[in-house]
Amino acid sequence: MYVPCMKPTNRLRSELGSVLDRPLEVLSGGELQRFAIALTAIKQADVYMFDEPSSYLDVKQRLTAARVIRALSTAKKYAIIQSVSSTC
Repeated sequence: MYVPCMKPTNRLRSELGSVLDRPLEVLSGGELQRFAIALTAIKQADVYMFDEPSSYLDVKQRLTAARVIRALSTAKKYAIIQSVSSTC
């Protein structure tokens, strides 16, 4: 199943690479997570909600995701992030 999406910008294309051209069923957990964050970030909204946005991402990808999410927050727009850390 291919997901129809807006024409990606050059930056989005470079960040997601071949993820945009592949079926969802073959994407890894990290690729799916990056795709979901990108899809959310290109939407126009007043409130953005992310549940565990860093799961399945490596360190570099976590930093990129954090920058993208932080850029969504402005004086009139909010990003809500839910993250749970279990240390047993």
